Amino acid sequence: MIDFAKAYEERSKGFVIFPRSNSPKHSRLLLYGAPKCGKSALALDLTRDYKQQILVDCADLRLHKASMQTSLLKLFLEKKFDVLIIDNYLPEITIPSHPNLILITTKITHLPESIRTSFHAHCVRALSFEEYVSFSKSNRLESIFASFLKEGNLPEIALMPEHKRIQRMQEIILLYAKQDTSILAFLLHYQAKPFNTHNAFCLLKQQQKISKDKMYAFIQSLRDEQVIFTLTHKNGKESKLYFYNFALPYAISPTPNFQAIFENMIACELLHRSLVVDYDDMCDFIVQDIAIFAAPFPSQALIESKISKSTKAYREYIFVSVDTTIPKTNSHLGTYRAMSFIDFALDYLHAHKI
Repeated sequence: MIDFAKAYEERSKGFVIFPRSNSPKHSRLLLYGAPKCGKSALALDLTRDYKQQILVDCADLRLHKASMQTSLLKLFLEKKFDVLIIDNYLPEITIPSHPNLILITTKITHLPESIRTSFHAHCVRALSFEEYVSFSKSNRLESIFASFLKEGNLPEIALMPEHKRIQRMQEIILLYAKQDTSILAFLLHYQAKPFNTHNAFCLLKQQQKISKDKMYAFIQSLRDEQVIFTLTHKNGKESKLYFYNFALPYAISPTPNFQAIFENMIACELLHRSLVVDYDDMCDFIVQDIAIFAAPFPSQALIESKISKSTKAYREYIFVSVDTTIPKTNSHLGTYRAMSFIDFALDYLHAHKI
């Protein structure tokens, strides 16, 4: 039988753990989120100060569920652990009524109500830019930003040698997409664009043989696992589609759309702060009556055009760009700010409590 205490020790040594900016403080936790966002690393970080820790990984092929249940009960009754982590948790696993317990899963929709109500659920998201900066070994923000934009926001990718990153990203995609990777690649065409599942299915079935049930089930699974998320139009029209790792196109698309990737990167930053975000036909994001535009290389003409076409007078217009030298500017159409993504993510969102 697997030594659960040794399993915890081995896993801890195998992880490079950095504290996350939004770590939950509850003793009975249910961590969920997209694959490879750092759920296990967060659990290990939260439990490192306990004296006796044990780890059960339900995905371990050496694990025999019946004997594991018996061993867990015995350890619990003998008070042999101070905290228990159950990774890749399965609903059929009976858990002891211990005060310090962390369950880890990719989605919570399949869990019984008794589990969801007796644990504090915490969604672990991919890295914000601020967290990515803290992970980086470089001292130059411009270099860190360039890597973030190209390599994405998954913790292990940030810590990996550059020549291995694309291959590892592809392995992670295959981990959750499996035989449906071609559908995921097709969905990337909708990155940062209005998305409707039925319309997407009608278009895809013209390119490959696929059943409606299969595509709908796969998309629902991506939603449940937080791999994709949507933002709703201000007037309740079509929702725009985004991916938890904005850099996915670099791993599986021969023609990645830089504009869409850049907009998705801003969407992830806003999502990380649990903000109420929507959009309209003329601006990419609306937050607290502020219009935000993803404009990687904005010209004065583009800025003036965007503001003039806005159907509503917003309190402020923000143009987020790659450039780091564009100042705040006044226009006869209204006051706007054009700032780099670095300043937007590290300074503006903090200073304005957005």
